[in-house]
Parts: sequence; structure tokens; C-alpha cells
Amino acid sequence: MDQAEGLRRLVGAGSMQIIPVMSGGRGAGKTTAVANIASALSGMGRDVLVIDDGSSAHGVCESLGMQARRCLTDVMAGRCSLEDVIVQGQNGVRALPMGTRYRAMTEGSSSLPVPLDVWASQVHPAPDVVLVDLPGGKPALSQEGLRKSEVVIAMLPGSESIMSGYALMKRLSRDHGISRFHVLINRLARSEDGEDIARNVIDTAAEFLGVEVSYMGFIPDDARLVQAVRLSQPVVEAYPVSAASRQFKRVAEGLLRWPASLRPGETGNFMRQLAMGCAG
Repeated sequence: MDQAEGLRRLVGAGSMQIIPVMSGGRGAGKTTAVANIASALSGMGRDVLVIDDGSSAHGVCESLGMQARRCLTDVMAGRCSLEDVIVQGQNGVRALPMGTRYRAMTEGSSSLPVPLDVWASQVHPAPDVVLVDLPGGKPALSQEGLRKSEVVIAMLPGSESIMSGYALMKRLSRDHGISRFHVLINRLARSEDGEDIARNVIDTAAEFLGVEVSYMGFIPDDARLVQAVRLSQPVVEAYPVSAASRQFKRVAEGLLRWPASLRPGETGNFMRQLAMGCAG
């Protein structure tokens, strides 16, 4: 792998969207979101590549009904080529499994292996959208990849998830210079609650972090989504007319028209206290 050549290709791939999807803690729905947004985008005619972070047996590949037999660690060890690792799904989405050992390298103190966006730049044909399912640690992207990326923070409506998502934004802005985020709120009972949560996060992040946050949308608390996960299928494929499926499609459509931010409003007391608590 020639990283310099990969970076040159990345710079030249001006139309390729790089979208890391992260969360401050487990259970925020980021993996399910990646699988369903990817499937929805593919249904709109986009060529989508998803990168599975390999942190769990229930990753993006399983959510899309794929079986990953090889990973990036195998490529780095010379056991196979990058083409051998790519998994093709029935819905047109391609997947690139990261592997647990590669993920461990990205989180360790040693130098970063080949960044994920450089791997993506080597994939042929080139994808339109690269969705990266990432833990809440290091982004594992090159500086050029971070500059081009649109970072999505998945969170739940509860205070703990909101707090951990905000803390993740703080770390990413401080340590990696990321100044723009998008918020996706999962398992929401009422759409108006999502707008209230997002507006508070937007205002607090602007006031205390100096970063721009836009509201990507919400996914309702839908029993069909749970059933689809059990079937190892995206809900947009298994139950295309369900409430969750319709909303995932709206979110995917909005993703193609970044950004879609709410108007600034008055920061709520909860978020103000949260920001002060994360000041250290």
C-alpha cells in the first residue's frame, strides 16, 4: 500500500462523501443507523461503501445480512488483496470489514496504520458515499479525510447519552480540530422532542465549544426496527413502509443536502450545566 498514492487519489475524489458515524457510548444505535442509511442511499442509486469497525459480532456486516470472512488485517499481513476483503451485499451496498486487530491499532499509542479513508480511496469502482461505523475514540482517518468528512454523532434522548455525545464532540474538536458535526437521535417517542434536544445541543456546542452542529433528524422508537435487527436485515429492506424505514429514508435524503441546521435558540438549563461539567 502506497499511502502517498492513496492520499493523492483521496484528494482527487472530490465527489466522495466520507461520513464517520460515532457515539459517546454503546447502545446509541450507530451501527443500525449506518446499515439503514447505507441501504436507503443505495436504493437512491448511490454507490455506498460501509466500513465495519469490527468491535462486535453484531456489526454492520451482520446488520446488512453479509458474512465477512476476511478483514483489513489480512490485507496488511499480505494474506489477500483489498478486493478479496470487500463484501458485496444483495442490496448493492459494499462493506469493508476493519477487523478487531486493526481497530485495536487505531486506539493504541502506536502510529496509526493506513487510515480508513486511504483504504476507501483504493476501492474500485470508487464509492459515492463512505459510511464509517466508528467507536467513540480516534477517528482513524487521515488529516485530509477529516477535512473532507461530515461527522455524525448518534445519541439517544436520555441525559446520559446526550452527555456522552456532547463530551465526544468536545474531544474530537479539541484533539482533531473537527469543527462541524451532525446529530442523529435514535429511538425517539415524539419528533418535537428531537428538535428540542438538537436545538439545545446546537446552542451549547456553539457557545462552549465554538463548533457548528446541525440536526440530521430522528429515528422513531419502532418495533419493526427491532424485528429487522433480529432478521439481520435493514428495516428499510425488511419493512419498507414502517415508520422507522420512512424516517431513515428522509435522513438519507437530507444527508445528500448537508447541512440542515436548526435556527439558534435559547440554551436549556440542562445543556448549560452539561457544558460547564464538561469544561475540563
